[in-house]
Amino acid sequence: VFPNAANAEFRNLTIKGKIQAASQMTGANGISGSAAYDIAGFVGKPFGALEFYNCTNDADIIGLRNVAGLVGYNAGGQSITLEACVNTGDITSLEGSYTLGGRGDTYSYDDGWNNQGFGYGTGGIIGAYTGTITIESCRNAGTIIGGHNVGGIIGRHEGSSSSTATLTINNCANTGNVTSNSGYWGEDEGGV
Repeated sequence: VFPNAANAEFRNLTIKGKIQAASQMTGANGISGSAAYDIAGFVGKPFGALEFYNCTNDADIIGLRNVAGLVGYNAGGQSITLEACVNTGDITSLEGSYTLGGRGDTYSYDDGWNNQGFGYGTGGIIGAYTGTITIESCRNAGTIIGGHNVGGIIGRHEGSSSSTATLTINNCANTGNVTSNSGYWGEDEGGV
């Protein structure tokens, strides 16, 4: 709903429908040239601190990289707090090597950083994040599919170079299937 947000608070909101920011049928070159990334039901890429209370993503989401139910990606080390939030939508990231359906032809997608998607994340609540995060009493029930760094709650978290980061996850649950090889990629998947 919001590509970017800063210093915002979200309460008692539900996102429904479908967000399709990439096509599984275009092959790697088509995906990297036309698909969007840093995709989520609520905020794709934060530019400041965010707080979420009792929010639900029920939308199925497909994107190129850093895809999640609530928050896609933040490289700026902004703090985020999520309490009593739920993802029930299916989350799919078409990152890394890509295999055309049924043909077995494997194409490499070069992300420009000399790797194939290892730095990205796909998660039910958050895709990939730097900075301080608190996730309390949140749940994922959707199917999560990605190439690397895939998780029910969060795909990837790391500290930022300028500060110490803290990741706190309390009383959270994942009941959705989490897959790091959907058949869209070659043999380089991994990292559930």
